[in-house]
Amino acid sequence: MKVSLYESILFAFLSIIIFCGIVSQGNAYEYHWEIDETPEGQESATVVEPVEVTILDEQIEIASHSASLWLMNRYSVYLGTEWSAAHAYKLLQTFESIPQEKNKIQDEDPRVPISLWKLSDRHIQDDIEIEFQGDTKIVTVAAEAFTYAKPLLAEIEGVRGRLINSGVFS
Repeated sequence: MKVSLYESILFAFLSIIIFCGIVSQGNAYEYHWEIDETPEGQESATVVEPVEVTILDEQIEIASHSASLWLMNRYSVYLGTEWSAAHAYKLLQTFESIPQEKNKIQDEDPRVPISLWKLSDRHIQDDIEIEFQGDTKIVTVAAEAFTYAKPLLAEIEGVRGRLINSGVFS
């Protein structure tokens, strides 16, 4: 008996479909979530506690955003909780742009003297006030100093661009 080309293509096609059906059923995977009561299966979460330091015999709670922690570890700059993450980041960018001595992680004692930075809503002449109490520098920055800390959209002579804090138009 002779098999036509049509029959052999149909046979091959059906064989492939049946084979794929068998293979796909063999590889089926079902996921099931269970809470395991054994010590190996326990789940936990770490609650981030605010960092508290003593400066000038006063307990101070330090802002817990990454920029403020970076400033504390690298530059011995302690920011109070009134600092937002955005303001702390802008201050960190400023510190990073200035060549200066930095603390190193492997040092037991910080190289850079401690400074406490406060953010104030009141107007301050030239936006910054610095005072010393012993060896500790206390720096108060006016919140309005951050008004032009981010690029502003501007148009000069019909050309749109960003006005960045150095007065440069790009």
